[in-house]
Amino acid sequence: MSKIKIISFAAVGLLVLNLALIAVLFTHKKHGPLPAERPRNIIIEKLKFDDDQIKEYDKLIIEHRSAIEKQEKEILSNKNRLYSSLSGNTDSLLVISLEQQLGLLQIGIEQIHYKHFQQIKNLCRPDQLDPFNELMKNVSAIFSPPRPMPMKK
Repeated sequence: MSKIKIISFAAVGLLVLNLALIAVLFTHKKHGPLPAERPRNIIIEKLKFDDDQIKEYDKLIIEHRSAIEKQEKEILSNKNRLYSSLSGNTDSLLVISLEQQLGLLQIGIEQIHYKHFQQIKNLCRPDQLDPFNELMKNVSAIFSPPRPMPMKK
């Protein structure tokens, strides 16, 4: 075989491999949302917020994140106290108390989320309320963390 035929086969092979790679990249589902698919952007797009609404919404997001972070730190602290109680003689009343506190903190997180969506609703103009109500039907899917792809056996 001549060198030209070998180079031609190699070039065609590399071209086929590149096309296959491009096809895989376009058909393969991503892990997690693209930046444009972030919940903030989804809400802005679905509700067609104007610039003033976006500014107010961004303020609400900052407040919401701050409140959630505070609550999550408290949950982490209580979880650490709960699980560290396993290393010694455990007072069952302490365990029950910590479990109840964790439950109340989780309820607090849901209340913070609910208040946040009430505030978003209050930002809406009357013509945005129907899209808001429609959005709320799928809100848990928008804010759910992406699930890892199942491992193939």
